[in-house]
Amino acid sequence: LDLQETLVQNTEADIAEVIKLIGKKPKKICVYTAPKWKHELYTRAVSNKKEAGKMIGEVMKDEKYKKLGKDCVNYCQALVKRIGKLSETTLPPEDELEVLKDAHDFLVKAFECEVKIESADKPTYDPQGKSRNADVLKPAIYLE
Repeated sequence: LDLQETLVQNTEADIAEVIKLIGKKPKKICVYTAPKWKHELYTRAVSNKKEAGKMIGEVMKDEKYKKLGKDCVNYCQALVKRIGKLSETTLPPEDELEVLKDAHDFLVKAFECEVKIESADKPTYDPQGKSRNADVLKPAIYLE
């Protein structure tokens, strides 16, 4: 299986798991791919695993990340905690979004409801702020 197929299958499985947890069929499913800044930090952590512990200090010197504040610090800490489990190969943010958009009809058929797929960079619909949970190769999911 290639990374694209794995992304779609894992997303489908995650949606099914959330449906099981809430115990009812959704009318609408929103899927949010990780924002560009998370992709950048993920790539940085993977490419320099030995120095990952120092990442927060370095990253917070950069104004782009500094303005993200706690979200950025928390994400860096999460990356460091699971540094050994991070996939060496990922998809660029645009590709991740595109792969899931290509799988739109498949997801609609699988779950028999409306499916919306967006980047967490600029979600047009995110009533509970679920997009902030999106991670590289692990989209955030919101059901209603």
